[in-house]
Amino acid sequence: ENNSGDDLNGVDDWNARGKLLWQATDELSVLLTGSHVDRDTTCCAADATQTAAVMDELAAQGFPLPKNDAYDWENNVNVDSEFDLKADMLSAKLDYDLPWGVITSLSAWNEYDYSTTFDADRSELDILGTYDDKYSGNAWSEELRLTSELEGPLQYLAGLYYAYEKNTRGDGDLFTILGEDIVTVGLAQLGPIIGTVLSQGAAVGDYITIDNAWETDTFAAFGQTTYSFTEQWELTLGGRYTNETKDADFHVTTYSTSANAQNGSGIVLVDRAFGPIDDSFNRGDDGFTGLCGNRSRNL
Repeated sequence: ENNSGDDLNGVDDWNARGKLLWQATDELSVLLTGSHVDRDTTCCAADATQTAAVMDELAAQGFPLPKNDAYDWENNVNVDSEFDLKADMLSAKLDYDLPWGVITSLSAWNEYDYSTTFDADRSELDILGTYDDKYSGNAWSEELRLTSELEGPLQYLAGLYYAYEKNTRGDGDLFTILGEDIVTVGLAQLGPIIGTVLSQGAAVGDYITIDNAWETDTFAAFGQTTYSFTEQWELTLGGRYTNETKDADFHVTTYSTSANAQNGSGIVLVDRAFGPIDDSFNRGDDGFTGLCGNRSRNL
């Protein structure tokens, strides 16, 4: 129960998933799988106990005082917690039978977007809030594989694989804001020495924006063969070559009108929360992994 607004931790979710199998010919079959997820929740709101400094400021501003019982399922917050997510997935599996094996294609795609909003100070005071913190991602992959169906002791498998993935956080809009009570509560909470540092390094309305992206490309070629020497013993050899590259772009901007930000000295609170950055990074690696195994069976 939220004594200052709508109750929290409610859930309104729905999911759908379906499959369609098409037997195009005796040799060709296609399996399509799709899903959609939709989540709209007032999550995640925590019960909280407040410090004496927060309780005093609540009383000074005429707000009702919380019971400070962390197990009574009640809180007093002035920002609704929200978690909204939408995600979609689609995959296709094609199998084509040959006299001596099966060619398989596996294609997959998924995409998601979600955002969160919550009252970071867990009170009716306007200290710190996070609003519409956005995340998104999309990925697709393709695998082409040949699996033998030979008569005799030798069987093999060979294939190629490629995948691309991109994830983001933020879109350049502000999402964390210092409220009107940040300095007042900080002075009372932290004492005059640290509180003075805070009062010089934080100002009402200071905010943070973020626009980050991560991308990954993966390519692989693989193969495996099994030879049955007898009905009781077989040997398997396999190998896989993988090449992967990662790119990251980070853009975090902080804005402050505090005294320390204006004169370029001392601590600036929003800079300590999210260090400003405008940079890109890249890394790539490749390698080979092998497999050697044997199995004996007792008949």
